[in-house]
This record gives sequence, structure tokens and C-alpha cells, in this order.
Amino acid sequence: LDQAYQRAWQNRDFEIYKFWSRAAYFWGFLVLIFGAYFALDKDKSHNSELELYLLSLGLICAFAWTFVIRGSKRWQENWEAHVDFLEDFVSGPLYKTVFNRGRFYSVSKINEILSWLICLVWSGLFFEFLLERKFFKEIFEF
Repeated sequence: LDQAYQRAWQNRDFEIYKFWSRAAYFWGFLVLIFGAYFALDKDKSHNSELELYLLSLGLICAFAWTFVIRGSKRWQENWEAHVDFLEDFVSGPLYKTVFNRGRFYSVSKINEILSWLICLVWSGLFFEFLLERKFFKEIFEF
């Protein structure tokens, strides 16, 4: 029981570490794509296909980040459930006992909300690109 309890804690801590390392990875990648996109946006002499590729890549990465956050959080919650189950047998209900009943903010939930906002920004830029090029008019014109 003690080994299982320690392993559950290690796995939980590992998931939290991986959560933030994945977040840093996506932040870095998204910042590079934003930078490339806005650098192209200032220089109007480029091919608009490259702009479309960057917008698509940014949108895909933003949605991927959102789903990675959700998956990481599920694994963390899985290991926390193991800790909850095993702690009564090993250390008593230390992890489950919360004395401060005030409002708690979830940093992972804030990160998820931020990722959805980034998805909205990329979606807005994508549709702005399509509207500027009269893409919808060509498709829906009879």
C-alpha cells in the first residue's frame, strides 16, 4: 500500500510537471507563429498562401493545446483519485482535508480558458483573412 501510495504521488507530480512543460512548448510555438504571421501581415508583398498556412497552423496548434490541457488534467485527476483512495490506509486523510474553505482558483482551468481565447483569436484572424480575400463571395455566388 505504501509503495502504491508513493507511486501515485510521483505520477501525480509527474503529470503536473508535464502539464506545464507542454504548456511552455505550445506557448513558444504559438508565439513564433504569431510573430511570423504579423511580420507577414506588415509586408504586403508576400504570397497570401503563406499567410493562410500560418493561420491554419496557428489555429490547429491552438486547438491541439486546448485538448492537450484537457488530457493532461484528466491524467492528473486520475492519480489524485488514487492518492485519495490510498491515503486513508497510509497517512490518514491529509490530501483530502482542506481547512481553508475560501474560493480556490484552478491554474489549469485558467490555462484552459486562455487556450480557448487563443483559439478564438486565431479563428478571428482566419475569418478576417477569408473576408479580405472575398473568399465567401466566390463560394456563395450563384
